[in-house]
Amino acid sequence: MIGGRKRAGIQALSSRLRAALHHALQKARFDITLQHTRRTRAVSAYQRQTGEWLAWLQQYNESASRPLTGALWLGIAGGLMGAFVVAT
Repeated sequence: MIGGRKRAGIQALSSRLRAALHHALQKARFDITLQHTRRTRAVSAYQRQTGEWLAWLQQYNESASRPLTGALWLGIAGGLMGAFVVAT
């Protein structure tokens, strides 16, 4: 009779351990999926922000190069005018 109780106790404990292990594995899978989702969102946000920064930088470079180009053309025109004045 004592052997039967031990066997029943071991079986009950083993089924509880299996249930706990199953629960822990399911929770771990959920946590991994959640971490993957968070990582994907973080990467997407980083890519979006990087794209915005690159667009702003390109726009800034285009607008910054225009005054410089205009100043260079004015300098060249002024130099040519000065050369014509000195030559005549």
